[in-house]
Amino acid sequence: MEYLISIFKNKNFLLVKKSSFPLTPILLEIVIFLPWLLSFQQFNLNIKIMYRSIMTGSSPDVIASMSGTINKLSLTTLEFIELSIRLLGQQLIFLIFFLLSVILLMKYPNNKKNTKYLTILLSITSFIGLMYASYLLNIIPGLQAIEAARLQAYLVIFTPIFAGFVLSYIVNKEITIHKLNLAPTICVIIILIASTLSIFNVYPSPHVMQPNPSITQMNMNCVEWFLNFRNPVINNVYIMSPVYRFAAAVLGASESEKILGPNYLETNIPNHFSYTTVSNFGKSYIKDKFCMITIFDKTVYNSVWKVVGRFNKDDFGKLENDFSVDKLYSNGENDDFYVHSFS
Repeated sequence: MEYLISIFKNKNFLLVKKSSFPLTPILLEIVIFLPWLLSFQQFNLNIKIMYRSIMTGSSPDVIASMSGTINKLSLTTLEFIELSIRLLGQQLIFLIFFLLSVILLMKYPNNKKNTKYLTILLSITSFIGLMYASYLLNIIPGLQAIEAARLQAYLVIFTPIFAGFVLSYIVNKEITIHKLNLAPTICVIIILIASTLSIFNVYPSPHVMQPNPSITQMNMNCVEWFLNFRNPVINNVYIMSPVYRFAAAVLGASESEKILGPNYLETNIPNHFSYTTVSNFGKSYIKDKFCMITIFDKTVYNSVWKVVGRFNKDDFGKLENDFSVDKLYSNGENDDFYVHSFS
């Protein structure tokens, strides 16, 4: 460690010698923090997924997946616009403030001393936006390993600051019509619109039927049985109920990781159990798999999300009669299956 500190203290190491930016402490913190973080082996699976994606160049086509879901919902153009406003309306307003902040800083470049920290936040938001766009457009492989879809939430984390900056500019601009200062009124209207739109996202309507991911005692009993009798070299596949989530609740996060092992990997079951392309579910896999299906999985795709079309009653009926699948456990709400591969 002393050797590393001496390297980073060497001024010849830095590309920019005369700078107020604390490059040396930041690099030193990174060198210390990353080995310590990776020593817990929490991100081994993420690193493997990222490495495999980078080497093969394969990543999920997010835009195509979104388009397929929208097509299944059979939304008209107006309905799609309404849905977008309800779900993302307040975020779009704050992102507009972000763009306006960029324009104002470019328009008045001589005011950098008073906007130094704002420029830093704009740079961070821009970087997150580029990463999220790269994920959507499948430009950088491996971003799914860091759950890049969650970058959408981080994209708007600093936007209230940009909103305050723009609103302050509007107030100081004194927009007048017939000697009436409309700037405060405009600011209030924008705030009310953003607040109203956020209500649709935070508080869903009680008149809209939605899936309820409640956990029952039968769920816990099924997972407990699975953990006690599973073969540790065989991984699990699932629809919407991954075993490791339940295992953490049954045993605790640390103990469940020990039992499942560092190489444990769960994957989603393909649509319709692949019955649209093969005759048996086992032909979907090269290695044998465990498969846990809950009543929640069946109910959601047979009622609320029936229009999505991933699974239906016939699919679950075929699974029960599939000779490549053995039912190992059932308690009326949950079923554990053993899937024999056909490799």
